This record gives sequence, C-alpha cells and structure tokens, in this order.
Amino acid sequence: MKKEIKIVEDKRQRFEIIHDNFFSYLRKNEMSQADYAAVSGISESAISKWKNKTVHMSEVHIKQAADIFKISVNDLFYTEQEKKKVSVINDPAYDPIMATQQIKINMMNKSFKNPLVIGLTTISFSIIISIVVFFITKHSAFWSLLAFLIPLFARTDFKQEFIDEKTYSINYLDDVYYLIKNEKNQYYEVSSLLHWFQGVLVMVCLWIMVFKVDTSDSNIDAEILFTLAVFLGMIESFITLFIFKDKKLKKKIYDNEIYGYLTKLTNMYTNGMLIIFGAALSGTSFNETWYIFLMVLASFVLSIIEFVLTSKKYSEYKMVYEEFEKEPRELFPQNYKK
Repeated sequence: MKKEIKIVEDKRQRFEIIHDNFFSYLRKNEMSQADYAAVSGISESAISKWKNKTVHMSEVHIKQAADIFKISVNDLFYTEQEKKKVSVINDPAYDPIMATQQIKINMMNKSFKNPLVIGLTTISFSIIISIVVFFITKHSAFWSLLAFLIPLFARTDFKQEFIDEKTYSINYLDDVYYLIKNEKNQYYEVSSLLHWFQGVLVMVCLWIMVFKVDTSDSNIDAEILFTLAVFLGMIESFITLFIFKDKKLKKKIYDNEIYGYLTKLTNMYTNGMLIIFGAALSGTSFNETWYIFLMVLASFVLSIIEFVLTSKKYSEYKMVYEEFEKEPRELFPQNYKK
C-alpha cells in the first residue's frame, strides 16, 4: 500500500520548512550568508536569526529570496514530498499562494474583560471548601488536600466559560494573533508592589510555622501540610515576580504566549489553595494560628487585585487577522466591544 503524503498544517512547522529550504537553496547557489546579505540588503545578523529559527522570515523576505534564487515562492514553502502530492506547485509559472492551513485559536478576550467574575468565582469556591475543611479537618488534617480542587475546578470552569476555541482555514502567508497598541504596562508598579506584599506575607507565614508554632500530636499533620503549601506558594510567588515580568508587553503575541496573564491567574489560584490549607490549620489549633489564616487571606485578596489589573492591561490586546500584504484588522470586533 502506498504511503500517504501529508501536507504540513502547523504554522510553526511550516516556517521551519521555509527556513530549511532557504538555506538549502543558499548552498545550491553556492552563496554564503554574507553574499546573500550583500545581494538582498538584509543584515547578516537577521539571516543568522533565520538559521537559528528565532525569527521568522517575513512575506517580503520570502518573495525576495524566491526572486534571488530564481524559483517559485512555493519552492520555499513546501517539502519535496509535498511537491509530489501537489504537483502543480512544481510549475514555475504558478505564483499565487493558494494552499491553506487549519488553525485552532483560543480566543481569550472574554476572560480578559471579566476578571471580577473569575475572581469572585475563585473566592466563592475557596470559601466553601475552606468552611468544609475547617470543620472536618479535626478528624484528619489530610482533608486539606481538597485544596487541589481549586485548580481542577478553575481549569474546567475557565475553559468552558471564558475561552472560545475556534478553527479557521487561512492561507499559509496569512496570520492570526493578538496585537496591542500601547506595549508599556501602566499597572506594572502597582502590580509589582502588590506581589511583593504577597511574597512578604507568605514568607512571614513560613517563618512563623518553622520557628514559632509549637507542634503537637493534635495538629502536627496540619502544620506540616500548611508549611509545605506555604513554601511552594512562596516559590511560585517569586518565580512569577522575577521570571515573568510584564513591565513591557510584546506588541504581537499568539494565543499560547499569554504568559503574564496566565501566571497571575495561577498565582490567584495558588493563594486560594493556601486559604484552604490555612483553614485546615485553624480547624486544629484556632487560638494559636488564627492570625496566620488572616495573613494568607490578605495575600489572597492582593492576588485578586493584581489579577484584575493584569486583566485590564491584557484586555487592550485585540485578536487580528493579517492577510498577505494587507494591514491587520480586528477579528470580529463586534464580539469584543460589549
């Protein structure tokens, strides 16, 4: 049975093929990167970035390369096996790019514009579980592990209520992405200050648990679980603060590159989990640990405020559709102006 030749549909894989073909034709024409730079007017550093695949060739650069190599644009777009299936592409007279790709897009504008709904949902769920854990943790501190229902519930609810997954068929040279006009995050200073306060509160909680709280047979399990949870929460908090900085956002991002927003969302969920572990600790030794619960509660409130500010900034992103050699236009703007 003859093996079926498939056409690549993944956009990033397609650009890898383009880059591989470009450097293959560069070798066939016995040209160095310096030679190509001299002929095309493109810097050698830009060509090196194509080789390292850290930057994609633009539509203009692809057409320019085809002209320089005296080939069809499609010779850069497709693999040899794909050309066998789509034989018309071998015809040098064939110029228009008619091939299409199926792309799945997570449209998150609804989530960007409804941070209070997401925050209140997280608060409600956290409080309900905390109350239940507070009363039943006297039987076993391991009931505090119900805290892990927060990310499970949140992921399901967030995906169902606030993300619209769409599939589009577009030309390979077309693109769909998020675009923002003002890249500077005007909420960065306030957001960072709120995050620092969260980190300090969590560090104080950890210090109290390690050095000040006396363990006893009645609450040793709750103390251990809460201490571990706070320690992991502190690590998550500082990773978010130092690695995922959002002082200046990228002007153009894809739906799988919304790191700043997702880390603040995760931070809010993490603090919601700490509330439940704190409730379990208070359920076993309320008189000695009530103030610790108030500190994690304060951290939770700060994380919600920070998430709201982050959402407000990300709501400035508009999903756009960019047709080949045309200005990008907002994708279904009427859906996102409510």
